[in-house]
Amino acid sequence: MASLNPSDIERALVRKLGATVEETRRDRHFEIVSDEGVVLGTTSLSHGWKKNTAIGDKMVGYIARELGLAAPQFVELVRCTIDKQAYLDIVLAAE
Repeated sequence: MASLNPSDIERALVRKLGATVEETRRDRHFEIVSDEGVVLGTTSLSHGWKKNTAIGDKMVGYIARELGLAAPQFVELVRCTIDKQAYLDIVLAAE
């Protein structure tokens, strides 16, 4: 698996999945909500991660699980090979 850049993760969550962002002193919290208002996933990124710092496999796996994805699917989401509809299909099929 590959490491990911925090800014790429944030961009995918906000622009692609339409996540809402709540800033706290320590973290940026992301919440992904369906069109029906159902929370599909939540995760957070630390302010301590610099924009050019790579997030390793273990943390990528944690974030993926919080969003209802397998780590390889999350990497594909960030790298733009999975779109919002595909994400919704994956998460809703798992419920």
